[in-house]
Amino acid sequence: MKAFLENFNYLHIALTFLISEFAFKLYINYRQFKNYKIRVIPEQLKSITNEKEFEHSQKYSADKMIFKTISSTYGFIFNITFLAYNIIPMIWNKSEMLVKEFGYDNEIIVSNIFIMAILMFNNIIGLPFDYYETFFLEEKYGFNKTTKFLFIKDKIIQNLLLVVLTIPICSALIFVIQWAGEHFWIYALGLVFGFSMVLITIYPTFIAPLFNKYKPVEGEIKDAIMELADKVKFPATKIYEVDSSKRSGHMNAYFYGFFKNKRIVLYDTLIKEMSIPELLSVLAHEFSHYFCNHTTYLIIFQQIYLAQFFYLFGFFINDSKLYNDFGFSQPATIIGLLLFQMLNTPFDTLFSFIMNVFSRKFEYQADEHALKFGCEHLIPALVKLHVKDRAALIVDPLYSAMHYTHPTLLERIDYIKKVEKTLSAKNK
Repeated sequence: MKAFLENFNYLHIALTFLISEFAFKLYINYRQFKNYKIRVIPEQLKSITNEKEFEHSQKYSADKMIFKTISSTYGFIFNITFLAYNIIPMIWNKSEMLVKEFGYDNEIIVSNIFIMAILMFNNIIGLPFDYYETFFLEEKYGFNKTTKFLFIKDKIIQNLLLVVLTIPICSALIFVIQWAGEHFWIYALGLVFGFSMVLITIYPTFIAPLFNKYKPVEGEIKDAIMELADKVKFPATKIYEVDSSKRSGHMNAYFYGFFKNKRIVLYDTLIKEMSIPELLSVLAHEFSHYFCNHTTYLIIFQQIYLAQFFYLFGFFINDSKLYNDFGFSQPATIIGLLLFQMLNTPFDTLFSFIMNVFSRKFEYQADEHALKFGCEHLIPALVKLHVKDRAALIVDPLYSAMHYTHPTLLERIDYIKKVEKTLSAKNK
C-alpha cells in the first residue's frame, strides 16, 4: 500500500479521497431526498400511519436532509480550504512557537495546544448550525424543548469535558507510540480500549448526570419491568427515568453496566407515549442484545478497526514525504495520526458499511429473541417510535446500507410477522 502511494503526492491523494467521499454522500442523499418528495402515502404504509402523520414525517425528513447537506457542505469546504492553503501546518507552527515562548520544547504539550485549537475552530464553525438545528428545525416540528440558557450551559459543559478527556488520552497515546517502538500499535490499541472501558464505566455515574436528572422508576411500571427481567433472567438491578423531555420530544430506552449489574434507563417521553405492554416489548428487544452478546461483538469489531488503523499507521509514522506533502517540515505523532486518518478514508467508509450490515443483522436477531420472550406488542411499539419521532418511512436501499444501523420500519415489520408465523406454527 505504502509503496504504491509513494508514487503520488499524499496531499493530492487525501483531497481525492475526501472529494470522492463527499460526492458519493451527496449522490446517496439525493437518492433519498427524492423519496421525501412523495406526498401520496404508499399502500404498504396505510396500515402504519395516516395521511397527516405521513406528510409531517416527509416534510421533517426533507428539511433535515437539506440542513444536513448544507452543514456537511460547509464542513467540506472548511476542510478542503485548510488542506489546500496549509492552514493545519500554520496552526501547528503557531502552537510550537507558543510553547517555546514559555521555555518549553515538548511535543506532547504542543500537540495538546494544537488539538485544542482545532477543536475550537470546529466548535466555532459548528455552533451556528447547532443553534439553527435546535431552535429552528427541531422547534418547527415540535421536538425542541431546550431553552437558550440550557443550550449555552450544555455547550460549556461539553467543551469542558472535551478538554478534560482529550488531553489525557492524547498525551498518553503520544507517549505510548513514541515509547513502544516498532510494536506500538499493540500498546496503543490496549490504551484506547482501556480508556473506552473507563469512559463507559464513569459516563452513567459522573457525566450523564451533568446534563439530565435520573430518578428511580416506581409503581406499576417498575413491577412490570422487574417481572419481565426475572422471567427472562436479565440481571436488572435498578430502573431510572431520565428527564429527556427538557431537551427533546424524541424517545429511547437503554441499559448499561457490566456483568450482573445492569441498570435500565427510560426516557420520560417513552413512558408518556407508550403503554406498559409496548414498553415491555421495547425492553425485551434491548434485553435480547444482552443475551445475544451484540455489544461484545460490536466492541470486538471496533478493536479490529483500531488494530488495522494503528498497524498501518506504523508504515507511515516516520515517512518524511507524508509530512512534507502536507506542508509540515518534520514528523510529529499527532500530525501523523491526523494525516493518516485522511488516507484511511476509503477503509473507513468500507468498515462503516460492514458495521451497518452486522448491526442490522443484530437488530433482526434481537427482534426475534424478543418475540420468543412472548412479547406481542413489538410491532405497535416500533410503529409508535417511528411515527412519533417522524422517522423516514420510505428509504432508498443504498442510503439505508450506508447510513442505517437498523433495518427500516417496513423491513422489521415484515421480519417480525414471518417470525410470529413460524413461532405460531411450532406451537400448534
